[in-house]
Amino acid sequence: MIRHLTPQDLPALARLRMAENISLQSMRQIETAFTTLYPQLLFESPWHDSDIPSLVSTDPDGTVNGMLAVGVRPMLFNGNPIRAAIGADMFVAKNARSSMAGVALLKEFLNGPQDVAVCDIANERTRRLWERMGGFIAPSYNLNWVAVLRPCQLASALVRGQRAFRIPGDAAVRMAPLIDRFVPDRFTCRIDPVGRGLVEETLSPAEFCDGIGDLTSDETVQPIMNLRGAHWMWRRLRYLSPDAGDVTAVVLKNSRGARLGWYIYKLHPGGVARMIQIAARAAHRDVVVNHLFSRARDEGAAAVAGRVQPGQLQTLIDRRCLLRGRTSYTLVHSRDKGISAAYQSGKAWLSVLEGEATMNVWNRSEQAALDRGLQAASPKLSVMAASQTTQQQHGRSRI
Repeated sequence: MIRHLTPQDLPALARLRMAENISLQSMRQIETAFTTLYPQLLFESPWHDSDIPSLVSTDPDGTVNGMLAVGVRPMLFNGNPIRAAIGADMFVAKNARSSMAGVALLKEFLNGPQDVAVCDIANERTRRLWERMGGFIAPSYNLNWVAVLRPCQLASALVRGQRAFRIPGDAAVRMAPLIDRFVPDRFTCRIDPVGRGLVEETLSPAEFCDGIGDLTSDETVQPIMNLRGAHWMWRRLRYLSPDAGDVTAVVLKNSRGARLGWYIYKLHPGGVARMIQIAARAAHRDVVVNHLFSRARDEGAAAVAGRVQPGQLQTLIDRRCLLRGRTSYTLVHSRDKGISAAYQSGKAWLSVLEGEATMNVWNRSEQAALDRGLQAASPKLSVMAASQTTQQQHGRSRI
């Protein structure tokens, strides 16, 4: 049986998840995720919609055996409001998989009242199920790009990350800045001198809310944002990827104060700037991307990496960025042929901020809870004891 997820289901779901883990650290992370973060993300978000709920599957006796977390984002399609449902996290207990609970959860989700459903970090198994149920891969969103700024520094950081090469990697890191001075330009992305008259400011939630509609107006499907939603998004920026790193959010304006575009990224240890979003109208994309690469280089980054937004692809190619396929898939399902065509042709806006990443509860869970002004919960003895019993009965599993 499939029904709507309620806050009262979360402790039982935490016990199911704990049955798949042995370490105390994992149990604490799960406890925090289910008692603190999931209630905030699934029931208290600015876009919570009771018509498009998260789902649970149950045994015949009503015992919860799986879940599918769902987020909702308001969008525009050709200027008309639509609702996008984001499939964010699905798992099913090992003993319930023979009953096809996962298939039933996904089917119920795709049959919901949303105008479009999106899953942008899907694995191969989810892809096969999604396609059988009428969904499709959106290939234009399945590319990553890398702008190489300092080739030797990047290579040495990669080598240093391998345990077997730790000592030679340390030496390479020390030598890399010197060697990079002599690397020919053809081995790096193209960076031009930043033009005069550009004004750089810190991007605020208010500016983000005010400008996102204009900067994405070239797209057939574009996001809608209000100030409450923008502040909610800002609180999630630090947790969009697993590694620690400072968030840089910059808006560029011309000398008259007109907004040209913005970019948001995290500079990770090891020197790779991970892109969260680049937003600019077509006429200013090259200026914004050039400024991004120049700033990241000045901050010491070895490379900038991100996910391709189709409308920006030619700008990235012109800047000599490297392209490669993603290991996960962007999947879309819509009963509206026009909306489906927009995603198939790459005319729908889908940055990291419109996908699953903002709903991720597993990156630094306890710190995320503390930063929201809430004390991360300690594992409850009753929950942990129950999880040990469940673990003995069902073993460990993962979807």
